[in-house]
Amino acid sequence: MLLEMFFNFDGNCREATAFYAKVFHTKVTNLMTYGDTSPDNSEGWTEAQRQRVMYAGVPFENMVLMCMDVPTDYPLIIGTNISPTLSFADKREVRRVFRALAKEGTIHTDLSQTFFSELYGSVTDQFGINWQILHYKPLEEEGSTTQKDEASPETETPKKPTASAKARHRWSPQIGDTEFKVDSRGAKATVIWQKRGEVLIKKGAKLLKDPPLNKDGSLGFSSRGGLMIRDEQKDAIKNYVTTRDVVLKSVNEVGLFLYFGGTNSWLELKDKDGKTIHDLTVVA
Repeated sequence: MLLEMFFNFDGNCREATAFYAKVFHTKVTNLMTYGDTSPDNSEGWTEAQRQRVMYAGVPFENMVLMCMDVPTDYPLIIGTNISPTLSFADKREVRRVFRALAKEGTIHTDLSQTFFSELYGSVTDQFGINWQILHYKPLEEEGSTTQKDEASPETETPKKPTASAKARHRWSPQIGDTEFKVDSRGAKATVIWQKRGEVLIKKGAKLLKDPPLNKDGSLGFSSRGGLMIRDEQKDAIKNYVTTRDVVLKSVNEVGLFLYFGGTNSWLELKDKDGKTIHDLTVVA
């Protein structure tokens, strides 16, 4: 199980993250204000709105506190401003925990497949705590075939596998010698799936600067994930360009790192002949 925490504040995020950094003997990383986003996103805002923190990370041990100020027109309710995110390798455990938290609680997103997880849901429990629960593929399973998980009739409707959904991919030595290009939403990179569980992004990759926002101005799940990965690789980034090779665990992590996901990354990586990494590695 993996646990990450996302904290929302009402204009005092700088003060809060400085405090947490001092407590945990670390530093605030990747601080970005709303005014740092593109002009189209901040047009008409006051200077106070521009100075609010859109993201700041407080890394320590093996996790990151992900923090932000909510937009001024988005009410902050103390008690619901902390969102724990739990990730499980076992889908049965995802369902068990989700059902337990939903009992006498409120389901916001029922368990379903998303582009970043085969099983994801969000729920507020009976005590008013907002939870995000999802399934993740362990490192040793990346790129290998696995037995299809039985769908739970209580929470899921079985879906037909497609190229952009539940397809499985297998690494091979031939793939480990193939360079794939990424050119998506301003992000550009050369990527090599060098071995199972290791995807290398070559030095000089250009990253998308601004994470996409929800309609209320808050960060979505994929934006949070991308910023967290960038926090982990902060020593390899300068002015949104990588200064050395970066090795991540999966093709999906590559998409989050480069352009905050939002699409099927297996279809974004293409070889010199225009074939996608999906085409070359999908398991029939």
